[in-house]
Amino acid sequence: MLGMNGQKIVSPLHMFMGKEYIACPYCGTEYVRFGMPRYFNGNNAYDASCIYDIRVRGDVMVIPFYCEEGTHEWVVVLGETKGRMKHRIVLTRMHDIIASEMIIRSIQEEETIS
Repeated sequence: MLGMNGQKIVSPLHMFMGKEYIACPYCGTEYVRFGMPRYFNGNNAYDASCIYDIRVRGDVMVIPFYCEEGTHEWVVVLGETKGRMKHRIVLTRMHDIIASEMIIRSIQEEETIS
């Protein structure tokens, strides 16, 4: 599997003692933690579709993860369109999530002003 930047990543699902875990897509360890999820209102339009280029007409949820074995960070992006759910795993850093959040917020503010 390849990430958005073309870097090879391992499967984010990992079997350990017969149970399925989310694993680090960089190194494969099952010792991962998640950060604060972020919700972006799509306003039943494409307002949030620029978040990690998920391209949905609806809401987007971004869940940041990080690995206990190193400084590996990634996000799971969920996008909803009329009850259909799309997902992406994006290798990233936390500052990218904040930048995307600021972009969508500025777009929504511009639409409110107009």
